[in-house]
Amino acid sequence: MYKLSKEHSSRRRNGHESGQVLMSFTIIFALLLFYLAGFVFNLAIVDAKYSQIERASYAAALAGASAIDTNLFLSSGKVQLVNSTVQSRCKSSQVKSEFPAGSTYSCTISASDLSEVDVVSHATIAMPLGVLQQSVSVTYQISAFAQNGCAQGGTC
Repeated sequence: MYKLSKEHSSRRRNGHESGQVLMSFTIIFALLLFYLAGFVFNLAIVDAKYSQIERASYAAALAGASAIDTNLFLSSGKVQLVNSTVQSRCKSSQVKSEFPAGSTYSCTISASDLSEVDVVSHATIAMPLGVLQQSVSVTYQISAFAQNGCAQGGTC
């Protein structure tokens, strides 16, 4: 059986070394907790901005898809979008939907299907606490189709 010498045991019980592990653990745990709290806060900011971009893009896509050439539709029943009207309705929707500051978007008619509007939104979101990085780039893409004289997903 192994016994500790008096010299070794007296060194361990010396008062100035007592509790150093506990103090180190407490400091490291507190720093880790603050780091995680900052990460969660930044994640909430990104989620809120992403939702805002998503709603604004959806509104722009529906507004653009409602820009049907009514004369062509009434005369032939063919659904086709008017590019200038799509652009103006998308821009109007962008202003009303309040895209986040610094975000960019494009609203285009699909080349293969003249009744489809594609909206691509891009934003760089600044991280208020900068825990992992200073900013995050977010891209959102959505399409809307003009059908039967109204935008799919919208009301006629």
